[in-house]
Amino acid sequence: MSFYILHNKKAFTLVEVLASITLLNIIIFSLLTFFLNSYNYTFANQDQTIGSNVARNTVTYIESQDFLLFQEYLNAAGNVRKLTSDDCTATVSGDPLFEEINACLAVFEPVINNQSYTAEVELSFYAADTVEQTEALKNEMIQVEANVVWERKRNDEATVRGVLRRE
Repeated sequence: MSFYILHNKKAFTLVEVLASITLLNIIIFSLLTFFLNSYNYTFANQDQTIGSNVARNTVTYIESQDFLLFQEYLNAAGNVRKLTSDDCTATVSGDPLFEEINACLAVFEPVINNQSYTAEVELSFYAADTVEQTEALKNEMIQVEANVVWERKRNDEATVRGVLRRE
């Protein structure tokens, strides 16, 4: 009596099957790692883009405000003043610094795609190349620098600069 099945050379052996499964797993896991890294990179870029847009929006919002109120607000503090969402209710000589408190809060602390962003704005008098130019432009322009921070997997930030000018 002979066992033909045990001597069949056309079938795969158990070692060959295990070797092919191991090789296939190595290939699949390397591809999964590549896709996972791409996914994380895409989310990081998305956050950076949104952070930059929030910073740009904050600078644009500040640039649309009343120059004289901001000049007086900056004069009261010296040469540099930081603005946060707490300053949305600030007043200058009895007048509100920002007309719409809710709009101000939406600009300084937006929530986009379930991600909270926090903006901080630094105001300073415009610094030119010479002292004479700086003094001449002090009453005409205020430098605005918006810094936006957020936290997903790590703390990130984006900064945009602009100028508030007298019109």
